[in-house]
Amino acid sequence: MLKQKPHVWVDADCCPVQEEIVHVCKQVSVTPTFIATINRYKTDQTGEDWIFLDHGSQAVDLYIINAAGEK
Repeated sequence: MLKQKPHVWVDADCCPVQEEIVHVCKQVSVTPTFIATINRYKTDQTGEDWIFLDHGSQAVDLYIINAAGEK
Protein backbone atom coordinates (compact mmCIF):
# COMPACT_ATOMS: atom_id res chain seq x y z
CA MET A 1 0.00 0.00 0.00
CA LEU A 2 1.23 3.48 -0.86
CA LYS A 3 2.14 5.69 2.07
CA GLN A 4 2.13 8.83 -0.06
CA LYS A 5 -0.48 9.89 -2.60
CA PRO A 6 0.94 9.57 -6.12
CA HIS A 7 1.69 12.72 -8.08
CA VAL A 8 1.34 12.89 -11.85
CA TRP A 9 3.74 15.25 -13.65
CA VAL A 10 3.00 15.91 -17.33
CA ASP A 11 5.29 17.52 -19.89
CA ALA A 12 2.45 19.39 -21.59
CA ASP A 13 4.68 20.77 -24.35
CA CYS A 14 4.64 17.43 -26.11
CA CYS A 15 1.65 15.57 -24.68
CA PRO A 16 -1.19 14.75 -27.10
CA VAL A 17 -3.28 12.95 -24.45
CA GLN A 18 -3.89 15.67 -21.85
CA GLU A 19 -7.66 15.11 -21.75
CA GLU A 20 -7.17 11.39 -21.18
CA ILE A 21 -4.74 12.09 -18.33
CA VAL A 22 -7.26 14.39 -16.66
CA HIS A 23 -10.00 11.77 -17.07
CA VAL A 24 -7.96 8.93 -15.56
CA CYS A 25 -6.64 11.09 -12.73
CA LYS A 26 -10.18 12.13 -11.78
CA GLN A 27 -11.12 8.46 -11.49
CA VAL A 28 -8.40 7.94 -8.87
CA SER A 29 -8.72 11.36 -7.17
CA VAL A 30 -5.35 12.68 -8.28
CA THR A 31 -4.81 16.17 -9.70
CA PRO A 32 -2.18 16.09 -12.44
CA THR A 33 0.35 18.89 -12.71
CA PHE A 34 0.88 20.04 -16.27
CA ILE A 35 4.14 21.82 -16.97
CA ALA A 36 4.54 23.80 -20.19
CA THR A 37 6.46 26.67 -21.67
CA ILE A 38 4.65 29.98 -21.90
CA ASN A 39 4.03 29.59 -25.64
CA ARG A 40 1.55 26.83 -24.76
CA TYR A 41 -0.40 29.00 -22.30
CA LYS A 42 -4.11 28.20 -22.09
CA THR A 43 -6.80 30.19 -20.35
CA ASP A 44 -9.08 27.26 -19.44
CA GLN A 45 -7.29 25.47 -16.60
CA THR A 46 -10.37 24.38 -14.65
CA GLY A 47 -9.70 21.43 -12.37
CA GLU A 48 -6.10 21.22 -13.45
CA ASP A 49 -2.82 22.37 -11.98
CA TRP A 50 -0.70 24.22 -14.55
CA ILE A 51 2.79 25.68 -14.27
CA PHE A 52 4.17 27.79 -17.12
CA LEU A 53 7.87 28.36 -17.66
CA ASP A 54 9.92 30.64 -19.87
CA HIS A 55 10.77 29.04 -23.18
CA GLY A 56 14.08 27.24 -23.18
CA SER A 57 15.61 24.01 -24.33
CA GLN A 58 14.57 21.22 -21.95
CA ALA A 59 13.11 23.72 -19.45
CA VAL A 60 10.07 21.55 -18.75
CA ASP A 61 12.09 18.36 -18.38
CA LEU A 62 14.49 19.99 -15.94
CA TYR A 63 11.63 21.47 -13.91
CA ILE A 64 9.93 18.07 -13.58
CA ILE A 65 13.17 16.36 -12.58
CA ASN A 66 13.82 18.93 -9.87
CA ALA A 67 10.23 19.16 -8.62
CA ALA A 68 9.71 15.39 -8.52
CA GLY A 69 12.88 15.02 -6.47
CA GLU A 70 11.41 17.32 -3.82
CA LYS A 71 8.22 15.29 -3.37
